[in-house]
Amino acid sequence: MAVGCLVTGHLPRIRKRTTPCATGTEDMTTQTTRPVESNAAEARTATFTAKATTPGRRTELSPTVTHVQSTVWQCNCITIRRPDHAVVIDSCWNSHDIEAVRDSIGGTTTTLLITHADIDHVCSVGFFPDAHVVMSPEGAARLADGSASRDLAVEGAKWGLDLRPNLRVDQVVGPDERFTVGDLHVSTVGARGHAFDGLGLFIEEEGLFAVGDYLMKSQHPMVWWSLTEARRSTERLLAAVGRFDPRWVVPGHGPILTPQEAIAVGEADLTYLEEVERVADEAHHAGVSPREWHLAVESVPVPRPCAPDIEMLSPRLLNVAATFRDRGVDGELTWTLNMA
Repeated sequence: MAVGCLVTGHLPRIRKRTTPCATGTEDMTTQTTRPVESNAAEARTATFTAKATTPGRRTELSPTVTHVQSTVWQCNCITIRRPDHAVVIDSCWNSHDIEAVRDSIGGTTTTLLITHADIDHVCSVGFFPDAHVVMSPEGAARLADGSASRDLAVEGAKWGLDLRPNLRVDQVVGPDERFTVGDLHVSTVGARGHAFDGLGLFIEEEGLFAVGDYLMKSQHPMVWWSLTEARRSTERLLAAVGRFDPRWVVPGHGPILTPQEAIAVGEADLTYLEEVERVADEAHHAGVSPREWHLAVESVPVPRPCAPDIEMLSPRLLNVAATFRDRGVDGELTWTLNMA
């Protein structure tokens, strides 16, 4: 999840931001810049900061697997406890929840498995200075160039969170690999598209498949990088669900799913993504204006509504930006969308 409240100018260059803002549900095709009274903006910021510091929900999925879901964005963090080792998958956008996960593990040797390097997935790293951190080559690149740490520091401060932006990676694994973590075996699936990086992670002994920001029942697809790659990753992840036959499918946000539920969500997502690509191709070939392209793509019915704190990120507008980016088009718009 990477987020933003102000969208303006060049659509393919939307910057990932997490400024707390209103849950914009207005029609984005007609909304223009509007004045915002400072006291109202401050009140909304206080509301979102309070939400970000509210403890999430903890559920014991089995004697060895614990699920923590944060209040903001319904971020999913998984802990797997073995006799001499622990595994933590992804994180929560809440330092209280991360500390609770860390404290529940104690001094046990720990491995952090990261599906992708968006700020709400890597923010646990600084809380586990002795853990072994595993992510994809592209995720490691996002850490190496310093962008992930900078974003985490800036955006955490906006939400009133101390998220310790001391990011690192100790092991790089690519798609279609199988590696061990203690006595556990982990198989990977390529999942780039939603973000520049991405891995699905199947923990064989536990029957748990962490798929990153795909197959989410709490929202429709939201693409920060490449819609074409997001479609391909959705196809790969659906095939992997059939191949692995997991006990749990854990998306980055929203409810944990059965394999049957995940397949239903994924198939609906594929229908949407394929139609968006078809409409974008038609717009591109017809040479229509960026505004007409935008309106055509945004008119494609989404498979399900987004949760309010996801809708505030303008997910359909992000998907429009991804279709421009995939086709190498600089789609400059003539209006500003202000979600503050």
